[in-house]
Amino acid sequence: MAALAATQTRKVTAMVAPNAVPGDVATVRSRLEPYRVAMAVQGGSRGVPVPLLMAIAAVESSGRPDQVNANGQANPERFDYGLMQIHGSTGRTIASRLGEGFQLSDLLDPARSIRYAAWLLRDNATVSGTSDYNDWISAYNWGLRSGRVVKPYPNPDYVQKVQAWHGHFGGNYA
Repeated sequence: MAALAATQTRKVTAMVAPNAVPGDVATVRSRLEPYRVAMAVQGGSRGVPVPLLMAIAAVESSGRPDQVNANGQANPERFDYGLMQIHGSTGRTIASRLGEGFQLSDLLDPARSIRYAAWLLRDNATVSGTSDYNDWISAYNWGLRSGRVVKPYPNPDYVQKVQAWHGHFGGNYA
């Protein structure tokens, strides 16, 4: 438990670019506020801070739980779904690991989307052995390769956007 508490209060080096926060902050914050408790429960059980979950939701869906992104793909398994924009095949894998039944439409349920995002962040951190939130953020968006976070980050703009939103939700980057 001490390790989880340390993880939640740790500061990391910022790479925040000026004007990295898109859209209307007040609108996105108000969309995400109803999900704060679910994020606290799921994040708390997995050592993932609420501001990090909220920041990812802000970047991924602007707080819209009904978002579906086809990513230019024809196969729905390759679409991103819901509040946390979980990839269809990733959702199927997580459901299997958690012993749950699964349909792609399940990812449009905000509670499940949040649970899967918290599980994915923790699993990526555990597998890769990293405690750096920037690594967690990059791996959430890009995935792990051979159990490692890809560096340099293949998605620095994504990492910067999440960092910027993280601060809007009370997160602490030093």
